Amino acid sequence: MPANHVRQEIESGEITFDLVSEMAKFYGVSFEAMCIRVVEITDQPAVLVYWDNGMMRRWSRSRPARLQRLRLETPPNGPLEPFPDTLAANSSVRQCAEGALVPANRWFKNAPPGEMLREMKHTSVALERVLSLLIIPKFEPRWARDGEESVSDTFDRFIESGQYPTR
Repeated sequence: MPANHVRQEIESGEITFDLVSEMAKFYGVSFEAMCIRVVEITDQPAVLVYWDNGMMRRWSRSRPARLQRLRLETPPNGPLEPFPDTLAANSSVRQCAEGALVPANRWFKNAPPGEMLREMKHTSVALERVLSLLIIPKFEPRWARDGEESVSDTFDRFIESGQYPTR
């Protein structure tokens, strides 16, 4: 699964489980292996979560998701069950290849309120396994206000707080 070819495929359109499935067949690899490779290569914030018998076994993030500091809220003791109000938790939805919009803070406690992500779901009936692929928007930096970045240094903060006399 050469990175340059996979990158070309995923950048040419929207990442969906249908696209991942086509690439897996092309390379002769498992669907899960192709999902992992897509998350490794994409320049979008993305997270792949692997569920086994209703419990999270592992998850991996793309580099942009790590830079965005997106972290699943995992308990210190034991496995994690799917989060309420997500496709992963909805047993009536077996497959969702295109994805559905879900509030980002259902998955990530540090996501800004009101932000949405696209959640895809693939269920392997024979193995009782579920893959959740989350495509996350690039959230606005905390310091951005009204579309403009506010840059200040220590000297500016001294002046604003009145600690440095201006004449």
